[in-house]
Amino acid sequence: MQQSKVLIFSHTHWDREWYKTFQEFRMGLVSVIDQILNLLQAGEYDYFILDGQTVVLEDYLEIRPELKESLAKWIKSGRLVIGPWYILPDEFLISGESIIRNLLLGKNIAESFGKSQTIGYLPDMFGHIAQIPQIMQGFGIENAVIWRGVAPKKSVFLWEGLDKSTITSAHLTDGYYNTFLINYNNQKKDLQEQLKKLKDNAYSDLILFPNGGDHLAPVEQIKEIINDMNISFPDFKFIQSTLEEYFHQLKINKDDLEIISGELRDNTVERGYILSGVFSARIPLKQRNYKLQNLLTNWVEPLSSISWLLGNDYNQGFINLAWKNLLLNQPHDSICGCSTDQVHREMIPRYDAGEQIANKLINNAMTNIANSLNLINDHYYLVFFNTSNWAFNGVQEVVIDFLKSENVESFKLEDQQGNEIYYQIIEKNDLKTFISEINVLPDWIDIRRFKIVLQLNNLNSLSNKYLKIVLNENNKSIEKEFVHISDNTIDNDLVKISVKDNYLQLENLLTKDLFKINSFESSGDAGDEYNYSPPKNDFKSKAKIVSAEIFANNNLEATLKVSYELKTSKELATDRENFVDEKVNNYITSFITLKANDANIYIKNIVNNQAKDHKLRVNFSSNLMNKNDDLECNYDTAFGIMKKDVVANNRSYDVKKYQERIEETFAIQNFADLSDNKSGITLTTKGLPEVEIVSEINQQEEYYLSLTLLRCVGWLSRDDLRTRGGGAGPSFATPEAQDLGVNEFEYILYAHNKSFIESDSLINSYQTAIGINYLQHKAKDKSKISIDDSIIKLSPENLVISTLKRSESQNGIVFRFYNPMDYIQEYEVKTNDNFEFSKAFLVRLDETIISELIPNNNSFRGEIKPYQIITIEFKNI
Repeated sequence: MQQSKVLIFSHTHWDREWYKTFQEFRMGLVSVIDQILNLLQAGEYDYFILDGQTVVLEDYLEIRPELKESLAKWIKSGRLVIGPWYILPDEFLISGESIIRNLLLGKNIAESFGKSQTIGYLPDMFGHIAQIPQIMQGFGIENAVIWRGVAPKKSVFLWEGLDKSTITSAHLTDGYYNTFLINYNNQKKDLQEQLKKLKDNAYSDLILFPNGGDHLAPVEQIKEIINDMNISFPDFKFIQSTLEEYFHQLKINKDDLEIISGELRDNTVERGYILSGVFSARIPLKQRNYKLQNLLTNWVEPLSSISWLLGNDYNQGFINLAWKNLLLNQPHDSICGCSTDQVHREMIPRYDAGEQIANKLINNAMTNIANSLNLINDHYYLVFFNTSNWAFNGVQEVVIDFLKSENVESFKLEDQQGNEIYYQIIEKNDLKTFISEINVLPDWIDIRRFKIVLQLNNLNSLSNKYLKIVLNENNKSIEKEFVHISDNTIDNDLVKISVKDNYLQLENLLTKDLFKINSFESSGDAGDEYNYSPPKNDFKSKAKIVSAEIFANNNLEATLKVSYELKTSKELATDRENFVDEKVNNYITSFITLKANDANIYIKNIVNNQAKDHKLRVNFSSNLMNKNDDLECNYDTAFGIMKKDVVANNRSYDVKKYQERIEETFAIQNFADLSDNKSGITLTTKGLPEVEIVSEINQQEEYYLSLTLLRCVGWLSRDDLRTRGGGAGPSFATPEAQDLGVNEFEYILYAHNKSFIESDSLINSYQTAIGINYLQHKAKDKSKISIDDSIIKLSPENLVISTLKRSESQNGIVFRFYNPMDYIQEYEVKTNDNFEFSKAFLVRLDETIISELIPNNNSFRGEIKPYQIITIEFKNI
C-alpha cells in the first residue's frame, strides 16, 4: 500500500468577539501569541498559521509593542503565517466593496510585516457568495481552503464564480476545528478513524490535516506527538507544513476536478451548518452596517476624490479610521448577530464613530467642491451632488437656514441658466442652533429655517448642480397637484395606493396590475441567533389595519399613515413547544409616500415590538402572479445578480442529529424582484437582508416576496432546535436579541412592466438606494475651475459603479465598476476634460497593474464580460 503524506497545518481560530467580549478574548490572545513565539524560537514548531487575519497583530501589539520586531522576523521567514484578511468576515451581510477593502487592508498589513499568505483562507464563514473566486483572483490568489457550504465528491474541486473565474479549492472534510493532537493521548485511539475518513475523501495521497480550534493555545510537544504518529500509523507520513505548501505539492489535472459553481450554500455535510438564521438576527445591526457602507463607498470616497483632484486634502487617515470601525463590526460572529448582548452593545460605538467621521468628511468634501465653482461672492446657493452612474430626476426635500438678522421672508431659486425653479414651502421656523468651528467661537445663534420641496431635474451622474438663492424675492409656488388624495387613497398618475382590510393595494396605473403589499404576519420562533425554528405548537397571526389617514401632503408628494395592530402571544412557554396564554398588542405604523413623476413607493415602518420569541415579516404579492413557467425571482449579491427558483419550501422542520434544515430564505444586498415576462415588483431595502418566497393557497396558489423585519430570540445557541440537530455555540441567554421596543424599517417598492432584465428596475433600485446629497453654500470667491459635468462618465447605464477612491499608491484615483448582466457588453469610460491624467491602467482589485490603457479623446473602451469587475487606475504623476 502506498503511504499517504499528511501535511499538518497548526493554527488557532480566533473569533475576536463572540461569547466573550473583545477585551476578554484578547487576554487569551496575548497569552497564545506569546506561547507561539516561544515555541517557534524553541524550534518546536516549524510553522504556525495565525488564522488568516491580520487584526490579531494589531490587537497583540497594542499590549506588547516591544515584540513587533520579533513578530516581523517570524512572519518574514514564512514560519508565522498571516493574511490575507484583515478580519474573517461574513460574506453575505456585507458589500462586495467591504470584502475588497478587508483584503486590501489585510494584505497591506501583512506585507508591512514581511509576507502575506497567498491562500484564500475561508475556514468558518457561514457559506460563500458567488463572486469570491473573482475577488480572490483580483488579489493574485488562485487557491482557497473552505469548510462550510460545500459538499464536494473529493477534497479538491474547482470553484467557479459568476463570471466563470475559477480557483482551486480544498475542502476541510472534518472542518478546521480538530483537537486530536491537542488531546492526543486521550484521542489517539479515534485518530485512525478520522485518518481513514480524510484519506477516503482525499483527491490524492496528499492529505491536509488541521491542528487547532477556537481560542486554543498550541500544543507544546508537537514534534514528539508527530514522531509518535509516524510510528503508530505507518500508512501515513506526518509532516508540519502550511496551506501554501499543500497546494505547491498538490498534483492536479484541472480537467479532472469537479466544478462547483456559484454560491456555496450546501449544508448536507454533517455538522457543516450554514446557519442561515443569522440573516435576520439583530436586524438593527444590519441596518447600521448598510448605512455606514453606503456613506463610505457612495459618498465619502467619491466626493473626497473629486475634492482631492481640485487640490484639497484627501483625509486618508480619517477615511481609513472610518473603514476600520466598519470592518471591525464585520466578523461573522459580529455582523451575524450571534454573540452575547455585551458584544453587540460594543459594536454600536464603532458604527457611531464611523458615521461621525463619514458625515464630517462628506460635508468637508462638498464644501471644497462648492468652493471650486464659479459662483458670485457672498451669495447663497444650493449645491446638489449625485455620485451614482445615473442622472437624477426627482423630488427632493431641502432644509435652508438663514441668520435671523438677515430678515429673509421669501426667496426664489434660479438654475445655472437663470431659469426660476418652482418650489413649495413645507415648514418655516425661527430657532436657535449651536455653532462650533476651529475658527469660530462656540455660540448659540438665531436662525430662520425653511423646509421646502422641489422637483430637481437633470442632475448628471458623478456630478453636481447648483441653484442660486435670491433673497427676499417672491417665489413662484408649484400650482399643479401632482399627487392626488381621496378617501385614504393616493395616486400620482403612475401608481395608486388604496387601503384594504389587512393590506394595501398597489395599482400600476400604466399596466393595471394589482399588488397586495405591506401585509404583516408573525409566527413563533423557538430557535436561537443562528437558526429559525418554529415551536411544535406555533402561534401565527396577521396584522389588522385599525386606521388610515393622510399624514402629510403638498403638490409634489403625499404621505399616507396607516396604523396596524398585531396581536401575538407574549412569549414561549417554558417547554418551548407552546406559547403562554398571555397576549400582547404590537403596534405598527406605516408611512407610505408617493412623489411627483415617480413610480416608486417609499415606505417607512415604525414597529413597537412587545412580543418575544417570534418572527415578524411583511409580504408583497400580485394577485395576477400565480405560479407559471415564467415566474422568477432575481436578487442582487456582491457584484452580480442571482436567480432563485420560485418554489414553496415544504420540507419538514425536524432534522436528524448533526443535520440542518435547508431553508429558502436568502440574503440580498439591496433588492429582490418577483416577476414574469410581462410585469413584476421590485423590493429595495435599506439594510434588511433576509427575503423568502412564500406561497399561499386561496382559490389558487399565490406567491409572495416575504421580507423579515425582526427575528426575536433569547439565546445565542441551543441544542433543542427542530431545524438544527445540535448546538452551534455555548448556550448563553441573549435577552436583547428579542429586539423589544421601537424599531424602524425602510424599503421602496417599484412596480414595473416587462421582465426584470428588460425593465429599468435594476437601475431604479440602485439609484434610490444611493439617493443624492446637497449643501447650502455661501460663496466666498470665484474659483479657478468650474466642474459642471460628470467627473467620469460610464456607459452603458446598466453598468454599476462600485467605487471611486484615491489609489493605494496615493498618486491617482481608482474607478471600479461591474457588469450585473449575464451578457457581454461594450463599456466606455470618459474622463472630464478639466482633469488630465498622465496615465491610465487596467489594474487588479489589489491595484497591481495588468496593462496600460490608451485613451481616445479622454475615452477608454473595452469589453466587459458577464458579471466581470473592472478596475481602472488614473495616475496623476
